[in-house]
Amino acid sequence: MSRLQNLTSLVKAVPNLANFPIAQVKPVLDLLKTSLNFQQLQQFNPQQTLGSFLKESPHLGSLSMSSLPLQNYPLKSIPNLEKTPLGTLDKWQAAKISDVPGLKDVPLSKLPGGISPVGTSVGTVDIVFGTKEQNRARTMSGSDVEGFGVPCQKECAHVEFSGSELVRGRQWVSGKYQTVKGGRGILGKVNGGKEPTGRLPFGPAFKVAVWDVSETQGRFTTALFLRFCSRSAFVDLGCTPYYLGPIPWLAYEEKFSDVFLGSVDAVSPSAGGASTPTHAASPSTQKRDGSSTGTDSGNSDTSVAGASKSDTSVAGASKSDTSVAGTSKSDTSRVGTSNSDTSRASNSDTSRASNSDTSRASNSDTPANSSGVGAPYQGISLDALGSSMQGIEGNFNSVGTHTCDGTGNCGSGLGAYGLMSYRPDVRFAISSRPGGSEVLSKLDKGEAVTPDRLSEVFPSEAQKEVFEAIAKRSIDSALSQTDPQTSQPFSGQRAIERIGQMQYGGPAIPVDSPASDIRGYYSVFGYGKKVAESYQSFSKVR
Repeated sequence: MSRLQNLTSLVKAVPNLANFPIAQVKPVLDLLKTSLNFQQLQQFNPQQTLGSFLKESPHLGSLSMSSLPLQNYPLKSIPNLEKTPLGTLDKWQAAKISDVPGLKDVPLSKLPGGISPVGTSVGTVDIVFGTKEQNRARTMSGSDVEGFGVPCQKECAHVEFSGSELVRGRQWVSGKYQTVKGGRGILGKVNGGKEPTGRLPFGPAFKVAVWDVSETQGRFTTALFLRFCSRSAFVDLGCTPYYLGPIPWLAYEEKFSDVFLGSVDAVSPSAGGASTPTHAASPSTQKRDGSSTGTDSGNSDTSVAGASKSDTSVAGASKSDTSVAGTSKSDTSRVGTSNSDTSRASNSDTSRASNSDTSRASNSDTPANSSGVGAPYQGISLDALGSSMQGIEGNFNSVGTHTCDGTGNCGSGLGAYGLMSYRPDVRFAISSRPGGSEVLSKLDKGEAVTPDRLSEVFPSEAQKEVFEAIAKRSIDSALSQTDPQTSQPFSGQRAIERIGQMQYGGPAIPVDSPASDIRGYYSVFGYGKKVAESYQSFSKVR
């Protein structure tokens, strides 16, 4: 939840937080240290109360907590946060289940409405199939709207059971890869009226979905999904689909596991036709005979079944990850949003549009296949990463198109890494050079700055130093995140993709976001792919 807050909203929501010295609120202290410019840092007093600080500098109240790796801070690092009611926090409706500490650990008996097993059917896991399966009609999964026998036509990852005649040979299709209609009333339109296909073996309190499946290992996991209902004496708004999740639940294996299925009816036609594929990437790309099935589509794990990306929103949230472009989310100003960290609305036509090897090779500061950035960090080659970025962005003397982000920061992308001229670290590096302040003034006004002049005040070594600091923060953050495609920490090529996404869209950009910059040359997802591909090439030649 804290990641959705800025300083102003956090102080308003958390009891008595305004009266604490900034030094006692470690996340806020770290945020200010990384956000203030050199002059502001000289005047900064960490013993000043947070409320007094914001009163003197109200414009800094918009600084977003999302630029910090909040997973590295304990809950108590923000005094009284554990006592703060969820509803008082700004944008609480847009929170993911995982953002609410302890929610996934709530006992089933404490869930709204309680639980009560429905039916008595139990099946033994017979065999697990991956996403290459098609045309499955004897299903036992669906929804309370379409019935629990919704057929699947494509990408039909599923589990088949042995047991009674009602269960034997029936397929429970994975809700990670298939959605069905759900919900009712006005709230039934939330999430496009879609929810993961699954079952209600414990009544309406929550839905159970088969989730990750491994055909090669003969295993699968299940997940729980919740919904939100609103009814009063005067109006019944209905219920959202079961789309709040996934909350990890139980794992099963072939031949050894019995699964409670609830009430299983005979196969009957679905009320709404076949289920809808989510095109989520499958972690398993091999069949049982060992032959490769190829890779699935590049889409991310659709954690909220039916949602366009993996951001799991709480009932009432109106935004999905595809709405990033043009929103006020922090640190994503390269895609038209609100903060300046690694933000870059566009670059020069010669560097971004052409994306040519000749433009990179023409730079005299460094060989075409080497960025000259430092030693590996956390197992990631900063040199290869820098070369990958340079190959996309252009020369060390490139000056991009003047543009403004969503909060009024205006400037140009500079050099081989597209570093925005309004970044505090960039401004400090330039202003420390003779004539640098004059160049910054021109950049602020959108006036022309020649490549030679840029090289004088922002030489390649200064660019590399700034880039390396940003890259290390991106690496730390990316490696601490969970890849929605595998439900494991980012690693390998996917880690490089995520780092590239964060370099392009900022540290708060959603994983695999389809949002693009103002020129539309790359989406966040596409940019990460490009960086990863280039990274592999540069790594091989070293």
